[in-house]
Amino acid sequence: MARRGPKRAWTAEGIGEGFAGVTLAGGRIYTTGNVGGKTMVTALDLDGNVKWQEPNGRAWSGDPGGTRGTPTYDDGRLFHESPLGELIAMDATSGEKIWSLNILKEFQGKNITRAHPVVCGGRLYLRHAEKLYAYDVKGTD
Repeated sequence: MARRGPKRAWTAEGIGEGFAGVTLAGGRIYTTGNVGGKTMVTALDLDGNVKWQEPNGRAWSGDPGGTRGTPTYDDGRLFHESPLGELIAMDATSGEKIWSLNILKEFQGKNITRAHPVVCGGRLYLRHAEKLYAYDVKGTD
């Protein structure tokens, strides 16, 4: 006889519409979703309580709606790219913006993005269209 599966521990609400995964680091859960016409980065504690929410530009309103990219954590910072190309670095504890740039403007891109930035060895790696870009992010606080 098949088992029913695990018992649900909790459900978080108010995190918005989207297709982003989650990142777990430093006792927090990070994800993104469309909330009130904005792409919202959300930090939750391990019990599903929202600790902070900060915007990363306008929400993607095409079909299907919702965010795409999963936030990436490195050394106390959170990096996220919105579907409209807004790349942001944030303080992972407070959500305060450290820096931002629009990669669609920088790369002369024309389509939405679904990138998931990766950070390793002080560099942020980001793929867009047919190219891979690396940014030196160590010490950019």
